[in-house]
Amino acid sequence: MDDALAAREALAQSEERLRLTLRSSGVAVWTWEIAQNVIEADENCSVQFGLPVGQFPKTVEGFSACVHPGDRERVQQEVAACIENAWEYGTEFRIVQPQGAVRILATRGKVYSAKADGRFGSPASPGT
Repeated sequence: MDDALAAREALAQSEERLRLTLRSSGVAVWTWEIAQNVIEADENCSVQFGLPVGQFPKTVEGFSACVHPGDRERVQQEVAACIENAWEYGTEFRIVQPQGAVRILATRGKVYSAKADGRFGSPASPGT
């Protein structure tokens, strides 16, 4: 087996272990492609928000609609400040599930830029 094949197999095994760990822990993982306004979220995101798997909102506006009205403006301001300043993101907020239940969630994220000089090129924000 050559080194490249061995590296690919090791990476595949590592990715599978991570998927199993995330699934069993209930930790949700998402990425927001900011310029395109596209959110990619794993199945745990849907579960935490009380949505069918695969039905997590695909845009920040859809996400914001799930945030409790009493927390929505603060969360939007915190996200905007993190994008503007390339800060790490960490907050707690309430959501309202489709059935009406209110849950408190904690989230962490970080803005990454495609440009090496730190200026925003095509920023994205992965998080949990």
